[in-house]
Amino acid sequence: MCIINDITHFVKNGVSVLRSASSNKYKENSPEIEALKHEFFSMPSNRRTDMENLRKDRDNVAHDVRRAFENLKLSNG
Repeated sequence: MCIINDITHFVKNGVSVLRSASSNKYKENSPEIEALKHEFFSMPSNRRTDMENLRKDRDNVAHDVRRAFENLKLSNG
C-alpha cells in the first residue's frame, strides 16, 4: 500500500509541476538557492578575505580528520 501511495504522490507532484511550468508560473529558485546567492554575493570579496576563508576551511577539515581518526583509533582499541 505504501508503494502505491508513493507512486500517486509522485504522479500528482509531476502533474502539478507540469501545470505550473506550462502556465509560466514555475518557480525557478528555491529559498535555499536564494540564501546561497545572498551569501555569495552580499559581501565583497578580495584576495585577503579569500585567503582567510581558505585557511579557516583548511583548519576545519584538519580538525574533522583528526577527530575522525581519534574515533577510529578508539573503536579499534
